Amino acid sequence: MTQDQPGRPPLHTRAGGARALLITLGALCACEQAPSSASSSAPRSAPRPAQAKSSVLSKLGIPSPSRQLLEASPRLSALKTLIEDSPERELVVGADLAQLAWAQALAEVGALADATSLAEQLTQGEQSSQLGALSLLVEVAPCPQGEEALQTLKRRAQDQGLPPPWDEASLALTERSWAQRCSPNLLRKVNRRIAKRLPQLAVKLSLSLPRLSRAEDQLERALTLEAGRAYDQALTLLQELGRRPKLSRELSWRARYERARIQIERVRTKYKEAALALDALSKEPRPPSKQLWRDARLLAAKAWSKAGKARRAEVVYRDLIKRWEHSDEAKTARFMIAFSHYEAGEWRKAAKAFAPLCRHQGEAKRAQKLKGLASRSGWTRASEWYYAWSVYLRSPRSASAFLTYQIGEGLPTSEDGRRAAYWASKALEANKKLDQARALRSSLLKGDPFDWYALLLRARYPDELSDLSPVQFSKVTAPPAELSDPDLTDPLKRLLFSQRLGLKSLDLLEQKRAKDHLKARLSGLGYPERVALLSWARTAGLIELSLRMSVGLNLKLLSAPPSSTDERSWQLAYPWSYTDELHKASEHEGVAESTILSFIRKESAFQPRAQSHAHAQGLMQLLDKTAFSIATWEGAEPIPDLDPEELDLLNPKVNIQLGARYLRALSERYHGQLPLIAAGYNAGPAHLNSWLKQSSTWSARTAKGRAPLDLFVERVPFKEARLYIKRLMKTKCLYELLYGDLSINQCASTLPLTLDTSIRGGVNF
Repeated sequence: MTQDQPGRPPLHTRAGGARALLITLGALCACEQAPSSASSSAPRSAPRPAQAKSSVLSKLGIPSPSRQLLEASPRLSALKTLIEDSPERELVVGADLAQLAWAQALAEVGALADATSLAEQLTQGEQSSQLGALSLLVEVAPCPQGEEALQTLKRRAQDQGLPPPWDEASLALTERSWAQRCSPNLLRKVNRRIAKRLPQLAVKLSLSLPRLSRAEDQLERALTLEAGRAYDQALTLLQELGRRPKLSRELSWRARYERARIQIERVRTKYKEAALALDALSKEPRPPSKQLWRDARLLAAKAWSKAGKARRAEVVYRDLIKRWEHSDEAKTARFMIAFSHYEAGEWRKAAKAFAPLCRHQGEAKRAQKLKGLASRSGWTRASEWYYAWSVYLRSPRSASAFLTYQIGEGLPTSEDGRRAAYWASKALEANKKLDQARALRSSLLKGDPFDWYALLLRARYPDELSDLSPVQFSKVTAPPAELSDPDLTDPLKRLLFSQRLGLKSLDLLEQKRAKDHLKARLSGLGYPERVALLSWARTAGLIELSLRMSVGLNLKLLSAPPSSTDERSWQLAYPWSYTDELHKASEHEGVAESTILSFIRKESAFQPRAQSHAHAQGLMQLLDKTAFSIATWEGAEPIPDLDPEELDLLNPKVNIQLGARYLRALSERYHGQLPLIAAGYNAGPAHLNSWLKQSSTWSARTAKGRAPLDLFVERVPFKEARLYIKRLMKTKCLYELLYGDLSINQCASTLPLTLDTSIRGGVNF
């Protein structure tokens, strides 16, 4: 917040007037403080605005700072200006937040007694500021008072199940911090407790894990470490467990099974070694359970397949089918045998193996009778698609009946139905049934004019399909309109005030409060009020929530051509945010802003603190190791003001800069082809390279070094990666349509319908 500009109306002349503001704040504050001697002795000739501003701090219960303190602390000086210049309503609903921010700033400059005194006043306030005050007391108050605050925090966390930074792990760190300051004896106990109960945290703190007397506890710890992605430590523990003398047969079996499972599913290396271990386990008498034995056999087959031993995998699958003919595992084994033929490009064998798992049994007439009644369950549904797809890859002219059967009834709007309709139109075209193919293409466009299949059709048949001109919405959204009911926006204004004050530790609690309030009130409002309230949510930083809720406001709206009357709704669904960070990253790395935004929307939906189950972080969901590799990328120019050893991936500026550089690196390696850049970003260059090398064997219609785009994407082995590519391209073209200079057909024309599958050197992380 900047200093007052010359001629700016003083606080007492703004909306509501100083008198109403001071009366309201006085009623809100539990304990008003008399003006300090510094403020009471101010010269009578002092400007009136300064007197009004001084009263604001006083009425908020904040002691008036001395000039020397303000000069010594830029943080306090900036905070004073921010509070004094804040809108009246934010001050009304966030008086406790202002007090907490001031107390934290006092602690930062060493005024511990004043910080402690102010924090004590807040221990009876709102929940979030109360918890923040208790945390501050633990850090700065005298040891007995800090210990009392710590115990109160622990009771609250136990009773209310609080999020970070007041969950079990965070409280353990808080207690450890207090113990380091006040009690060396307790510090040893805290370290032992962390090592015993929180092994993931212990690994991060480099605390040695004590040997457990009970084998069951050691197994549980290994699985806990696995959940925290500490795979090496988990494997070491399981190996030690397997060597324990006098270990029960059941625990020995479990230890070896879990070790092989982590090796196959988590570490993803040494598949042959893991498969041999599982084969040996299956031959031992008396496994812990029949179910665990079957799981081990399926896992062994998977490992043999990953190790490139398809025949060995099939032997395991057939043995399982023979032993447990009617089990779910036997159904899985039958599907996987068929799927292994599909992956090997053996289309005839794949279709023959899938057919018994389909309801039509591979008969075209039966498939035609079942049109619109495609299976919706389990392996049957998957088998029917892969049967139709294998037939198409062998002979497109033979597949139209089976693909049409997959569409379902009516206009194809589901993901699976649209996929089947697109390939059915190509099969009909191969059969010279051009009118039917054209009608199917038209229905696809009506179902969703922007999705992956619509873009492919627009790129291939630009003259046949109507275009949509660029709308060019404003990238800077107007401030949200003030709602007539202030209670609708008070929690959002409180969240906004908390963010301006820099109270990061309160973000999750204040966000939860605002989200709960928003969800409860939104359904009872009319459409214009709902859009206005979501605009407030976006302004308060809840971009992800406003995005998701705006999409649900009117599904038909976002599947129809955009118009200026619906600008705010489209801006909520496809935000143009983090403008400064975006512009700098785009300019520095040469990656289009719309491209970066498309990845942010797909990766995190604009949640700057997003963290995935795989520990990817921030707006562009970067892993620590990937971020470090990008930051230290050999041959690239250094990123200004970035320390590779201390990368804060939850900082939007850092995350967007590193993400943009990664996109640039992928673009250089894959010839600037966005579908391949998306595949590399999602699945990693190693997987993408293997798919590109295999692509020439996928169809007799592919030339060396080239591959049809639609065929390549549909054959990507990972479902997540397939969907990622398709949805990212839709998002990219919508950003161009809404904010750029490209029509939807022009954006579609940028798709490389024939891919260059040659691989340049470059990033491999």
